[in-house]
Amino acid sequence: MPLLKITTNVPRSKVPADFTAEASVAFQKAIQKPMQYVAVVVIPDSLVAFDNNQEPAAYVEIMSIGHLGEKENVIISEAVFQLLAKLGVKDTRAYVCFNDKPAFEVGYKGTTFGEIFKA
Repeated sequence: MPLLKITTNVPRSKVPADFTAEASVAFQKAIQKPMQYVAVVVIPDSLVAFDNNQEPAAYVEIMSIGHLGEKENVIISEAVFQLLAKLGVKDTRAYVCFNDKPAFEVGYKGTTFGEIFKA
């Protein structure tokens, strides 16, 4: 249920082979949710401009059912920017947006977490 989605103009060839595995561990540690639910999506080679130029940049989306908030987001943001640095993205060239979803708005196993949590 926690999702880390990184959209970046960094070429696929510059994304380390183990990046999604490393990102999964770092994200799970920061968001404190079970690893079995952690999803990481990296979309390289995207058309991303930041400050009207094409230097490495990123837009990051975090989605979770809970575990997001003023203090939690600072911890998660720090972990995300450490990951972005491994892609060559400076901390002045990315935004991280947080989306705390209600359980009924996240589907899984042919139903929603709202229904799963009722059981």
